[in-house]
Amino acid sequence: MQLPIARSLFTTLLVLAACHAPEAPTAPSAAATEAKLDLAECAGRAWTGEEFLKYCTQASGLNFTYASEVAEGLRGTPLRVFGNTRLSRGELETFLGELLAVNGFELRRVGPEHLNVLEVRRKSS
Repeated sequence: MQLPIARSLFTTLLVLAACHAPEAPTAPSAAATEAKLDLAECAGRAWTGEEFLKYCTQASGLNFTYASEVAEGLRGTPLRVFGNTRLSRGELETFLGELLAVNGFELRRVGPEHLNVLEVRRKSS
């Protein structure tokens, strides 16, 4: 006698679970999309190009990709950052493009905009 009740209860729970609509994802907050990089935190320190890109990823949410031969070049490129400016993500992208260009690299956006992926390449001559 208990088998039909268990089967009925199971069917009811299964239908309820299937009908449950998960919550819609929410857009990132303005604070998350407007992360700022404070140059005062890294001013005066000797960085390699690779270390600075890792710091920028953690501080801003930008993602960097590069080939292994570019990684070797970044490891061998000393960078010094000076200033006490806070940069938004867009300003940081421009700043990095200029900083890398001076050191023989170029920066370009790849993939969908929402992934925030920037490719670092050797500057073509």
